[in-house]
Parts: sequence; C-alpha cells; structure tokens
Amino acid sequence: MRGNLNTNISMRVQGDVYTAWKSLSEVLGSYNPKITITLNLHNRRARKVSHAFLEVLVEAKSTHVDWKLKLNGVSITREFKPPIALELPEQGKYIYKFIYDVTSLLNIDEVISREWANVTIKHEGGEPLGVRGILLNVIYEDNEAISTYNHLTGLLLLEQNEEYTYRLNPQPPLTSSEVFAKFILYAPRACRVKIISENTIESLTIPHPQVEEHTIPLHNNASYIKVVSEQEQGIPGYLVLSSITLYSTHIKAPNLNIVDVEVFKEDSRAKIKLKLLNMGDSKPDRVVISIFNRGILQCMFREDGFEYELNKLIERELVAPMPQKPSELVIRVAWSKLTKTWFIDRKISF
Repeated sequence: MRGNLNTNISMRVQGDVYTAWKSLSEVLGSYNPKITITLNLHNRRARKVSHAFLEVLVEAKSTHVDWKLKLNGVSITREFKPPIALELPEQGKYIYKFIYDVTSLLNIDEVISREWANVTIKHEGGEPLGVRGILLNVIYEDNEAISTYNHLTGLLLLEQNEEYTYRLNPQPPLTSSEVFAKFILYAPRACRVKIISENTIESLTIPHPQVEEHTIPLHNNASYIKVVSEQEQGIPGYLVLSSITLYSTHIKAPNLNIVDVEVFKEDSRAKIKLKLLNMGDSKPDRVVISIFNRGILQCMFREDGFEYELNKLIERELVAPMPQKPSELVIRVAWSKLTKTWFIDRKISF
C-alpha cells in the first residue's frame, strides 16, 4: 500500500449535493494540445453554490510540463505543481492530482444561470500529458434541502489483496434519506474490487484501463467502508483509489398526483385534459408531461413548476395522434426538485 487519502472535507449544509465525473483517455502534446470538457450541472436553476471543488487526474513521466487550466474561460493555473503525486508500478510513470476550490468561479453573474461548466486544458510544452478524469463536486444552495457531505481524497495504491478501511465519523443521519458513497477508482489492468460495509458487500469488475466511478447505497448508520483489491482471472494488478464521497440529502419534496383525465376524440387526434394536484411539501423546479403509444413518444409538454403550489389544482391540455386500438396511450408526469426526479404513469382508456 502506497500513498494516502489524507484530505477530508466534511460539512452539514442547507442545499443539495451534486457530483459530476468525466472519465477521459486523452493525451495532450504538440499534435493535440488542447481539450475542452463540458460537465453537466443538472437542474442548477441559477442557484448559488456554497461549495464547489474541482479535481483533475493526469498522468505524465515527470512534472516538466507546461500547461494552462481554465474553468468557463477563466484561468485557474498555469503552473504544473501537483499537490498529490503517486508513482505507478510501471517504470517512470506517475499519476498526479490537482484540487481547486472553484466556488467563486461558479457564482459569478456570467455563469450562474448555466447548467454546465467547461473545463479547458491546454498543453504548452514539455512532457506529453495524459488526462485521466475530472471530478466536480458542488452543493446547490436551497433552504428546502439539507445535506451531509464528506469527501475523502488523495491517491492510494492497493496491490493485489491489500485493503483500505475508512472509519466513518458521520454527521447525525438525516430523516428518511439515503446515504450514497461514490468511489473514483483506477485500474490500469483488469481488476476486481470488493467494497464492504454494514449489511453491504459490492463486488465490482474494472475491465478497462481507465478511471471509473462507482456509486453504491450505504446503511444509514454505517461505521466503516473497506475497499479490497482482488486478482482478476490470475492477472496480477493493482488499484488506485482516488476519492470517496459520502453524501445524503433530505428534500422537502413535491408530490404530483393525477386527479382526473378526460379524453376527447377529434378526427385522428386525441385531446387530453389533465388535472394535477401537488400534495407534497414544496413546488417542483420543472414539470414534463409526456404521452406514449406503445412506448413511442407522441407529444411532450415542458414547463417551470412555479404554478404548482401546494394543494392547487392545475389543468393542462395536450393533443396526441389517436391510436388505432383502444387503451394504448400512457400519460407520464415527471417532475424534478434540485437533483431528484420523480414520475407517475396513467393509462388512458377510451
């Protein structure tokens, strides 16, 4: 076992946790000097972020690299001075990690309404650079959600059959909320990984030489997580553990119900009148109403959820092609709040 996971960020905040991971296998050098990666910021809805950390994983033979790193066109650094480095068993090969607090960059007026972020890496000289992955963890500010967040990061190499145990010191559990653990793992050769916790054993196979993410649910009162590197079909290998992110969110959730559906035939079309009622604890961010015929989308209606106040009856009208046989249409109402999405289906009979 070499390296460590010695940076730990832990908090309990008002808002919701969103993590975006992009696995890459891009070599930057004189013939391919620049790459721009777009990371989704799902359903941000112009919310401020109270926490945003960017992690960049790269491979190189040395730190003799000239580069430039930007977020949304704003320069983060021009210095290749990685705070975390790990020598891999392959001779002369290193993996480096860069960590940046980008909270202020995601809250500037020009980008706060965007539901994406662009990361640009430019090679400007020196050794070629292998970009392996980018992780962006953010917390959307919102007074209708509360989250616990614990991010453990570094670089830790586990040889075959070695194991790493992380003893949790969790925040008090949130009522009726699930706990998730996201692992960023790298196995240059085929590798099996076993993740063990209370009442949870997950066996993963990493078949490709790339950095991957795996998210698993945990028991609410889990006290430890154990990661074991195993041999895959007699192939000697190793595992690099980059980070573990534990998070749990309790949201005042909207809950839409279909109160009534009326269908009117008009030639080759079906006019559908729909009545909806929000019986939850908050308004949704977005609502999408879709009509399907044998699984094929016929029409869709999207809207913001600001009209969907609690216990307020909402009426909507949609028009779809009339099916040749009765009882073939299905109406789906989907709604989202922060990073969560729910839906209900109703068959339409004639």
